[in-house]
Amino acid sequence: MVGVLCGIAGVVFYALFHVGFTLLLSGIGGYSPPDLLAGEPFARPPGTFERLHIIWLLPAIGGLLGGLIARYVPEVAMAGTESYIRAFHTIRGSRLITIPAEMLGAVLTICSGGSAGREGPIVLIGSTIGYQTGRLFGKGDRMRRLLMVCGAAGGLSAIFRTPFGAALFASAVLYKKDIEVDAILPAFISSIISYSIFYGVYRAGPVFITPAYTFESPSELVLYSLLGAFVALVAILYATIYHSAIGVFDRLHIPQPIKPALGGLGVGLLAVLVERETGVGLSLLGMGYELVQYALFGTIPLLLLVVLLMGKMLATSLTLGSRGVGGVFAPTLEVGALSGGLFAGLLTLAFPSMDVHTGAFVLIGMAAMLSCATKAPLASIVMVTELTGNYFLLPGLMLASTVSLLMTTRWSIYEDQQVDRLHSPAHMYEMTMDVLERIRVEEAMTREVLTFAPHASIVDVLDAVHTTGHRGYPVVDETRGLVGIITYRDAERVPIEQRGGPVSSAMTTQLITAYPDETLADALRRLVANGISRLPVVSRDDPKRLVGILTERDIVVAHARVSATLRRGK
Repeated sequence: MVGVLCGIAGVVFYALFHVGFTLLLSGIGGYSPPDLLAGEPFARPPGTFERLHIIWLLPAIGGLLGGLIARYVPEVAMAGTESYIRAFHTIRGSRLITIPAEMLGAVLTICSGGSAGREGPIVLIGSTIGYQTGRLFGKGDRMRRLLMVCGAAGGLSAIFRTPFGAALFASAVLYKKDIEVDAILPAFISSIISYSIFYGVYRAGPVFITPAYTFESPSELVLYSLLGAFVALVAILYATIYHSAIGVFDRLHIPQPIKPALGGLGVGLLAVLVERETGVGLSLLGMGYELVQYALFGTIPLLLLVVLLMGKMLATSLTLGSRGVGGVFAPTLEVGALSGGLFAGLLTLAFPSMDVHTGAFVLIGMAAMLSCATKAPLASIVMVTELTGNYFLLPGLMLASTVSLLMTTRWSIYEDQQVDRLHSPAHMYEMTMDVLERIRVEEAMTREVLTFAPHASIVDVLDAVHTTGHRGYPVVDETRGLVGIITYRDAERVPIEQRGGPVSSAMTTQLITAYPDETLADALRRLVANGISRLPVVSRDDPKRLVGILTERDIVVAHARVSATLRRGK
């Protein structure tokens, strides 16, 4: 059901984008991206575009309108995939109104020239569909999270036409070093269904057309590894600019809708400035897919690649850093493509006799950038092959992605990504219990236990509470056999004038105990079920023989110790 709904949402969203672009950038702004397949040149003569006096203001207007929507639906006031990640880990799924709000906000922002992608919004839309479906059918948190992943995969699969990669991406982008394993197969199903519906309506093939590049020689791997390192450096610069922009706009004490308007104004001015000097500035507006397409065919000169690379990073940071409505995924793909093209251009400049296939470096740069920026290398590799229909450069894709990922372990474009499931609030209970299943009671219990005899005074117990801070004590007879337990609450309930009486008059004799060879998970369940905070630990061979005591604090300390060991091991 989620896959069907996401497929329909993808169809509607795609249609809205077509209408929005026709009315705004194309209609009012008079701009249509150059078409490589139609033989159109990428660059215009500088300063010849007729509506520069109009188009520079469009991104600001779109940002303002998107900001007004975000004021009333805060879920859309960040990159769509970021919202999905945050919603998953907090299990505070987006409201139903998020779906039309995200659609309208993204169309207004991007189709007016904001530098963002529609993939992020459809991820949020799909995950919201999944969450609300789970809520409608009364499903618990675990199932709602799974349906959120299915929805994100379904939405991305439709818009990006990458059914395999979308399922992997939706499962992997939640973590830096992990993957939502349980969601992969359901995500595949949702992704396939959604893609089939979208394809049935639009009959759309791969997003990008590529020349027939192939992997020809192992020596190419040296260059591809260097490309991975180059892309990693660009990714660090990109992430720094992007997160700095977020910090700057978040610190501005102005009404929230004004921030994306200012960001849009910056994008418009940047595009016009670059357009007047180079004739390619308008390619910084909107989704910018033409940047990737022309780069794949090696038709963008080296100097323009530098200008466009810096311009795209700045334009995206202004648009999304100001909390404009859109996604960071597509711009990241374009930054990777431009980085690959730039690296190929530098190689050609340094070694004129070298036969450099620029498009191959562009394609591999896309995968390397996605891998290190999103921390989802497998999904990134698969998605790039699906986007381009080129499966012949896999060795290069894999190597460059690995190198770029290893060099950027501390960097990510998604602030709410968790390291792994162990760190995720969404998995706190199950991961806690999983860790506690590894620890036996005897490893965590306190062996040196202060005990009282049945004939000891209740006053002595109260004195011990104030002296040691412990609030419960086993009671043992002369043979050290366990006969009861006395707590601070038991002693406090005794009238003051009777506190000189024996412990046996106030102790609890219906004992709940633990054995040394049990797991802490079993012990914790027993504590919770009975509403108590300590368990006497007795020998399994002789249930009367006290061997220690286990408290809630002991469990917490043991869990922290083992968790730290597991994290270091990763």
